[in-house]
Amino acid sequence: MMSCISNTIQFHEFLNLVLVVPICNKSAKVLWPTCCHSFSICLINKSMSSCICLGPKRAGKTHLLMALQDPDSIDSTSYSMPTIGTGIYRINFPVQSPSGDSNPNKHLPKSIQILEIGGSMAPLWRQYFEDVKKLIYVVDTSNLCQISAAGVLFYSILTEPRLQKVKILLVLSKMDYSYRQMRNEALLMLQMSKLQKQIRQQVTIVEASAVTKVGLDEIYQWLQRP
Repeated sequence: MMSCISNTIQFHEFLNLVLVVPICNKSAKVLWPTCCHSFSICLINKSMSSCICLGPKRAGKTHLLMALQDPDSIDSTSYSMPTIGTGIYRINFPVQSPSGDSNPNKHLPKSIQILEIGGSMAPLWRQYFEDVKKLIYVVDTSNLCQISAAGVLFYSILTEPRLQKVKILLVLSKMDYSYRQMRNEALLMLQMSKLQKQIRQQVTIVEASAVTKVGLDEIYQWLQRP
């Protein structure tokens, strides 16, 4: 019995260090699930990612991050399975031509590493909050039935002591499937007007679509800012 318990503890400690990175099959436009045989495993320390991406299951986190990584990799035929575990993405910022003699972006970072944590891992999100500087929270605006659950998870993030100084980006995703009123209803259900007067964190709200590329430039700018 003690041997079984010891092996279980060692296995969970191993999972805490493992980041499973999905591989996209671009020809089929399918993102293989992390439980599939087609994946890679990176053993890295969780604290190496100062930016994390959270959100309920099927909120559109994977599509959004893949679109930020390679805008041409996502279109209306793309399909992905819910992330099981975690995924890590290296986002390279678009190179902008400097205007005049001075380039205001020359001292800004050229890329950022983002850790995506699956919605099914919500009970374990707190294990990844150490040394986080920026947090992306994705909400599916085309699924108003999910907003209440998304709000509960979001409130738990806002009250986390280790995240009181973190900059937060609230992404209203899948805007290509929703309409303006659904966006307003989502913000109303999340009580954002009231929350922004009470919380300590700086929350930026962006409407985005991985398919139409709406909002990607705003996300790049937010990620690049110190």
